Amino acid sequence: MPINQLRDTLDDTIAFHKAIGCTRLVCPYLDEEDRDSITAYEAVIDDLRRIADICSSEGISLSYHHHDFELKPIETVIPLQKIWNTPSILAEIDIYWLVKAGENPVEWIKKYADSTELIHLKDMTTDGTEDFAEIGTGGINVEVCVREAEKAGVKWLIVEQDQSRIGAMKSIKQSDEHLTSSVL
Repeated sequence: MPINQLRDTLDDTIAFHKAIGCTRLVCPYLDEEDRDSITAYEAVIDDLRRIADICSSEGISLSYHHHDFELKPIETVIPLQKIWNTPSILAEIDIYWLVKAGENPVEWIKKYADSTELIHLKDMTTDGTEDFAEIGTGGINVEVCVREAEKAGVKWLIVEQDQSRIGAMKSIKQSDEHLTSSVL
């Protein structure tokens, strides 16, 4: 759920999630004005902390999903670390975006093992475009990430293909076949 929706309609959002039996909420993205300075990030973190506490009292967890922009330092601070180092805000790690930002996903899985319930598994092309790739066809060592996630007790490994060159159904089939034959 976008941060603005969480800010504006939290009671309705919680009621809906409870009605469908969903115990996890994820904030997936921040608009430019919410990430243009450390002050803006601090306001988001205050909101996320408040939202997470309310959700927790209702039996729902709140995770923050990142992209590569939260890994670019602002005033020597890595915004993603500031967000995920906040108690009550869980991490939803996305291995593609970590690699795109020049980071090692395994190290992030280790560092945030106690606060990560969800991980997005993605792969990245090796042709220089850094496009999304079906798992097993790119350059990210997804198998090592899966093993580390298992050690960390991550509850959900989510195959996410933002865009595909071969179509959604072929893409998920190829990723599934690779995961089930070599990882799971």
